[in-house]
Amino acid sequence: MPYSYEPNPETSAKTYGRDLRVSPKHSYEIANAIRGLPLAEAILLLKEVVNLRRPIPFRRYRKKVPHRHGPYEAGRFPKKASMVFLKLLREVAHNARYKGLDPATMYISHVSAYRGRIIRGWMPRAFGRATPWNEQTTNVEIVIENMSETKLKEYENKVEKWREIINDFLETKLHEFVKK
Repeated sequence: MPYSYEPNPETSAKTYGRDLRVSPKHSYEIANAIRGLPLAEAILLLKEVVNLRRPIPFRRYRKKVPHRHGPYEAGRFPKKASMVFLKLLREVAHNARYKGLDPATMYISHVSAYRGRIIRGWMPRAFGRATPWNEQTTNVEIVIENMSETKLKEYENKVEKWREIINDFLETKLHEFVKK
């Protein structure tokens, strides 16, 4: 399946998650929250979401979603989708390292989450009937690119800290990293 965005292959890395068994609505909101962030900042945000410290702002799918502390009105803690996004961020960071790029100086230039195929299922009911019990899937694509020189100068005092975070993220198991 082709990507909806084709970056410069020398300065970017990408990954694609197909038919992931997570909520498309949660994935959409997470994608909007991490778009444009440096890779390490996105990793820390999702880690805090899994640990129920920082909510993801829900801007589109917010009917009956309660208020949370912060500058936004509604938010939730989509833990399952956040773990899937952390796995994809780990993949894209490994892809960047394989290409000889430094993930600490990269930002998320493109992320999109959209509905995948529907896995059909049935729920038996009374009197020999059945109700559809389908499972929705999600497709997610993530592209990271090198920051421009002006952005690097703006973040120059944070790059070393980001490098430590990303090294720790890539070297430890995902569940252990989230619990730290």
